[in-house]
Amino acid sequence: MNITHCPYCQDGMIVEQKKTIHGKSVKLFSCSNYKVYSEDGELWEPTADATCSYKLWSNSLKKYGKKFITRKEVKQLLDEGQLVVELKANISRNTYHKYLVPDLQYGAQILWDEEVE
Repeated sequence: MNITHCPYCQDGMIVEQKKTIHGKSVKLFSCSNYKVYSEDGELWEPTADATCSYKLWSNSLKKYGKKFITRKEVKQLLDEGQLVVELKANISRNTYHKYLVPDLQYGAQILWDEEVE
């Protein structure tokens, strides 16, 4: 299902796919031009005809206390160029807010030095 246009290539659309990693179902938001294959069903590699490498796993912020990135959040992130996310500190469990911006290599990047107003 198409979510929005890919910000990194001219003709790609961001699509949502379900993948299984270590026995758990995870959503992958990727460019329609990012084609992948897996030999073991765990490690996903781009194919030779993949023309874009944008991808964002729904659980990519889990280590920062955000369980999943939703389809609606991905759309806002890519359409507006940023998204405010609520994160939780591991030890104190205090919540804080940071800007999330698109990143071709990692899917999204947290702006740690920017304060959310």
